[in-house]
Amino acid sequence: MSAREIVEGVVEELGHGGDGRVVGPRGALYVPSVLPGERVRVRAGGGKRPLAELLEVLEPSPARRAAPCPIAARCGGCPWMEFDEATAAEEKRAMLARASGVAEPRLFTSERALRYRRRARLHFDAGRGKLGYRARRSHEIVGFERCLVLTDALERAAGLARRVLPELTGKGELALAETLDGASLVFDSDRAEPPSAYRALEALAAEEGVASVALRVPGLPTPSVFGRPTERHLGPDGLPLETPLGGFVQAHADVNEALARTVDEWAAPEGRRVVELFAGSGNLTVLLARTAASILAVEGYVRAAELAEVNLRARGLSARVLGVDAERAKLPRADVLVLDPPRRGFPELERALDRTKPTTVVLVSCDLGSMMRELGTLRRAGFDAKEVAGFDMFPQTPHLEAVVRLEAR
Repeated sequence: MSAREIVEGVVEELGHGGDGRVVGPRGALYVPSVLPGERVRVRAGGGKRPLAELLEVLEPSPARRAAPCPIAARCGGCPWMEFDEATAAEEKRAMLARASGVAEPRLFTSERALRYRRRARLHFDAGRGKLGYRARRSHEIVGFERCLVLTDALERAAGLARRVLPELTGKGELALAETLDGASLVFDSDRAEPPSAYRALEALAAEEGVASVALRVPGLPTPSVFGRPTERHLGPDGLPLETPLGGFVQAHADVNEALARTVDEWAAPEGRRVVELFAGSGNLTVLLARTAASILAVEGYVRAAELAEVNLRARGLSARVLGVDAERAKLPRADVLVLDPPRRGFPELERALDRTKPTTVVLVSCDLGSMMRELGTLRRAGFDAKEVAGFDMFPQTPHLEAVVRLEAR
């Protein structure tokens, strides 16, 4: 297909990344922000990947609506905001069914499809005075005054961050999180910042509703922190869960609770030996450890592993926690293997299975493409999928978390 060719076609289905498949005269293209059955006009991308830019929806689906956010078309944060929530949920269920091979997977959703995000990652360019999300497939920063998916506390925190931007000089990312103690703001700049920036951030930490402010710059091993040195979030058991500043926490508290409780139910840890890989700060561990005969939790981010131990002790639970990469960990035999790898997946899964020799595997995945590869590895190793569920952690987007329970043949 020639570069930048204009193509008209009908969206056949959605790929596992949520883009629509349109077959043109020279092959298939994948188009963002479209629904199956829509006739569209697109411009083919100029690279090797079969991506296309949506130019016009010629025949829209009945499920297409006016986006409630005025910048949805430019901002890359919510590519499905023009779809009604019920249709979006069914499309996610269909994507999960195709990826997993299970015809009717369960799908967990929340009534909170807006104002749900308790964490977000923004981009800033202080020299240009810009703070916001990346536009889709672009490095352009799209600023905002209101963001309908952020909680009220995070929307306010973004406004406070915008006020201190003139004191910074670099480019980078801002990790926002709503915690039990207030907002956490972690700036990651690409250059050393002047003393005035540190004074401005210290003043920001004193604002009402702000719990922590931190700044990371090149050349320094640890960030400068003003306020609380960790974040406290509501864990899936209803108790506080300590996590590192700017560290990972699931974006939707309601859906996270459903996911964690499903993992605990499907792992059925009572009286069994459990190995958990990519344990983070213990979001799943604090449930699994309640009834397991023994549990080894492995986490490569040492600070998160340390806080997992803190969270377990605070609950009177015991578990062995290793602060080492899952690829290098010496794993014992186990009855149950639970793993929640990053988006790229876990290339060493076969080795982990050989070491642990589990009869039950519970796989948590944040990327359907990676999940498909790992399910292939598990099937070849003698495991069959028994239950599959999706978790709509990011309404208004194609992103889907999935949990699969597999049993040895």
